[in-house]
Amino acid sequence: MDTASSPQIRMAEVAVEKLLKTLESAKFRGNWDRKGAISAAKEIARRLPEIKYSYMEPGELRESEAMRALKEGCMKILQSLGGREWQREFLSRAAREERRSVEEAAARIRWALNVLYNLDARLTLGDDPAYAVDIRVGEIMSVHRHPDADRLLICNVNVGRAITVVTNDLSVREGDRVAVALLPPAEFRGVLSEGMFVGAGEGVMKNVDGEIGTAPRLEADALQEVRNQVMRVLRE
Repeated sequence: MDTASSPQIRMAEVAVEKLLKTLESAKFRGNWDRKGAISAAKEIARRLPEIKYSYMEPGELRESEAMRALKEGCMKILQSLGGREWQREFLSRAAREERRSVEEAAARIRWALNVLYNLDARLTLGDDPAYAVDIRVGEIMSVHRHPDADRLLICNVNVGRAITVVTNDLSVREGDRVAVALLPPAEFRGVLSEGMFVGAGEGVMKNVDGEIGTAPRLEADALQEVRNQVMRVLRE
């Protein structure tokens, strides 16, 4: 496998860079181990070249020491942040004027950890750039109009955890089963979006098969916009 040019590994490099910057600058109130989290992220960055230039097959990579170290590093960061409920804890402690920046930092950390921890699984999917990020089956739990944009909707989506997705498909409804590409958090007219809905031709696919939080089976033509967005991130 040509791991040196793998879009999944290139995205992992982007993720660890963003992760380090966010951990260094995050203004989280509460008891958390910033130094421990940064140290673990730096160890992940050190290990990534071993994976990138291994030229192993995906099955071998999943069992490699470097991949195990990467996953262990992600768990150390999670522990340094305070465990599974770290985001809720930091948001509960944030002053009103700090809440927005805390939400943004937490979203960036969640995205980066997701990219890094699930790297081994995505490497088994081939070299399609669309699989440089996780794509998950989600269920739309609520839909609201964007307060500052008539042609945008804000959706709360369950992909195994709750995320916010801003979409310009005005036909989506509560209860739709969708495929969600978990992209780097991006702001749309003041609202943070943590992903994009997958669609082909006629807008968002709304009857996606599969368990919530798992990877859906999708036709290649449905993934073109995901590819476009991934390549944009990799070129930045």
